[in-house]
Amino acid sequence: MKTIKEWKERLQVGIVFKQIWNSQEGVVEHWCTITGIAQHGVWVQRENTRKRSWLAFPKRGEIAFTEHGWSRVEGTRRIAEYVWITEEKAQ
Repeated sequence: MKTIKEWKERLQVGIVFKQIWNSQEGVVEHWCTITGIAQHGVWVQRENTRKRSWLAFPKRGEIAFTEHGWSRVEGTRRIAEYVWITEEKAQ
C-alpha cells in the first residue's frame, strides 16, 4: 500500500486491525474492528470495551505506510503504529 486512496479503500466495515504502539502508552495490543465509515474517517470498536472510537483520515504528511500496516505521524514524530489483521479481499 502506497497511497491514502488505497488505504481508504481497504477501510471497510468488518475489517480488523491492531494498534501495536502509541506515544502515550508505549507497546499496546488494541484490537479494533471497523463498525462505520464516514466522509472524514471511520468508527472502530475496540475489543473488550463498549465505547466506539473515531479514527480520522490523515492528510498525506500524517501517515507513513509500513510493510504490515501504517504509522500516524505529526511532523517527524511517530504517534501510533497499526497492523492489518483482516486479509485483503480477493481482487
